[in-house]
Amino acid sequence: MKNWNFLKLSFCALIAMAATAFTACVDDNEDTEAPYLEVTPAILNFDADGVAVDGRDWFEVRTNRPWAASMDTETGAWLTLAPESGNGTTKVAVSVPAGNRSGKVTFTIANAMGPLKSQTVVVNVGEVK
Repeated sequence: MKNWNFLKLSFCALIAMAATAFTACVDDNEDTEAPYLEVTPAILNFDADGVAVDGRDWFEVRTNRPWAASMDTETGAWLTLAPESGNGTTKVAVSVPAGNRSGKVTFTIANAMGPLKSQTVVVNVGEVK
């Protein structure tokens, strides 16, 4: 009888160890790349009528994180970006009114702890002094 209880206890212990051994910890964080952010071109030029000088009226944002764009409130409030945020590589269309001015746009990637990287680009319209 003692042997039978010992065998039952041993079998239960073996089942518990097997269940523990085959239960693996899962690392749900598949993000193993370092964050990067590259915005091109660094300067976008428009003529005084708001038409792109070289035919390019967009920025290309290349990143492996969600990103957001913000216009400098003093110099860039007149710019229109579409879209203003995104995830990964995206083309951002730029619309400007006619005139002569220069503005800055800052693209930023961040996580829950705060900003990781940012890059500021310039938009020139017309004759900028």
